[in-house]
Amino acid sequence: MLTLAWMLHELWQLWRWPSVVSAYSMECPKEQVDQIARFKDLTEEQKCMLLAANKEPGKYTEGLVMADKVQAFFRNIPSLLALALTMTEKHEIRERAKIMAEENCTELEVAFKIAEKMNGDKKHQILPCNRS
Repeated sequence: MLTLAWMLHELWQLWRWPSVVSAYSMECPKEQVDQIARFKDLTEEQKCMLLAANKEPGKYTEGLVMADKVQAFFRNIPSLLALALTMTEKHEIRERAKIMAEENCTELEVAFKIAEKMNGDKKHQILPCNRS
């Protein structure tokens, strides 16, 4: 099992030479994988990993780091406060403005309230990813 510190160290070493690293953090349909393959030689395993990357809005984003020495699949799970601070959809902005007006509080205080609400909301709990 890789430790986070080791992984960050290795990624730092690789990112010092950006020409040897490719990082993909997205949900990739087959057409996009084919477009990537036009510019970078991909093995079938790498194509499958790109297709397996998933994104669940408001929960997590999976991605893939490919380099000469390391190939890593990762899942980024931001904190609920970070999610609340980055809500930029029109309906989310309206919700924040409504809460600010009703409770006479700042945007940061509203972000804390939304994060607290998300914490109690069952749909935002993250379950481990089981890949076969």
